[in-house]
Amino acid sequence: MPDVKVIRINSGYLELVDKYYAGKGFGSLIAAVGFFGASLLFLTTVIDDFPSIGWKFGPHEEMALAMSLICIPTMIMTFKLLKTEWFAWTHYPIRFDYR
Repeated sequence: MPDVKVIRINSGYLELVDKYYAGKGFGSLIAAVGFFGASLLFLTTVIDDFPSIGWKFGPHEEMALAMSLICIPTMIMTFKLLKTEWFAWTHYPIRFDYR
């Protein structure tokens, strides 16, 4: 068991972390990069294209609509992943009793 780490040893029990402890935080890294990347892309599109939007459907409107359809669902999905990863336990202890 290479991922098992000892938390505490005393005369009554041995406490270890679970085997999924090594992978904690990697999902947060991927989701944070995705969330901030999509947010930055959407923000730059809004700053560049929305002042130029007129009453006709031209290239600025197409770009704003395309980036909205791509970035907003991406931000929602990565935010949900961040919520589940950031508000979860850091590890789940496993306790083996000696007696």
